[in-house]
Amino acid sequence: MFPEWSAKQLFEPLSVEELSGTTPALRGTSQAENMALTTTETRLVMSGAELSAALIDVVQNARTCLVAVGSRSSEPTYLQAIEHAIESRPNLVHYRILIGQPHSQVLKDHLLRLVELHAAQLTHDGKKTLYMSIRDDLTRHYEWFFVASEQAAVAILPSGTSPMNFDTGLVVRGPHYVQGLIQHGKALYSQHSLESVDAVNKLDILG
Repeated sequence: MFPEWSAKQLFEPLSVEELSGTTPALRGTSQAENMALTTTETRLVMSGAELSAALIDVVQNARTCLVAVGSRSSEPTYLQAIEHAIESRPNLVHYRILIGQPHSQVLKDHLLRLVELHAAQLTHDGKKTLYMSIRDDLTRHYEWFFVASEQAAVAILPSGTSPMNFDTGLVVRGPHYVQGLIQHGKALYSQHSLESVDAVNKLDILG
């Protein structure tokens, strides 16, 4: 996970200067790089409208790969943006990984739409562009949520207003972390495929 660090570095206590941010917090990177990571390349959003806009921005700017992880998405505008991106860019590879059963009929309908769009595209060139599966052992795979494409990612954070809200997230544009999240999502793809209408129809809605 940290290829440039030795075992000694991983477990070495941080100094007071490192904890306070006056020296590079990430060993192997410059102070300027760390400052960029914590300022210009990350942004905290704390409202439903801002979060939705950030998610849609990631989707609309996806050109080669789009990864979405989570089972609670229910914002129609965001889900429709994904469908439009896939429909308008047939070469866009989409990974959709559920962590547990879907929480809404809106999400289940979206999954069915993804299967239909992919089936229609396969008739043209036969290229596989949809990788959709579920991780349903929540004792081994904790629930988390993020969306990532080549240029940016949004990681959903705990809400600062209500435990029931999904209105807070971290927008990241640092290329190393964004690419890491894409690989993270790809690694979650499992043998429990959801790439057929029958497989999606068998899903239970938790909501």
